[in-house]
Amino acid sequence: MSYIKKFVDVQQSRMESARVAMRVVAQSYAIAFQHDIKTSVDLETSTKRQQMEVRAIKDVNMVSTSK
Repeated sequence: MSYIKKFVDVQQSRMESARVAMRVVAQSYAIAFQHDIKTSVDLETSTKRQQMEVRAIKDVNMVSTSK
């Protein structure tokens, strides 16, 4: 009887370890995914800002050359 109880205890311990490991992996993926989304949004915002700056410089150049 004690062998069965020991076996069950070991199996439950392994299951709990696996649950914890899966939780850690899932959290890591979630954090990485959020970071990727933030990075892509930052990159898109940066690109739009640069495009606006280039347009503004072109507008200023056009105004200054037309005088």
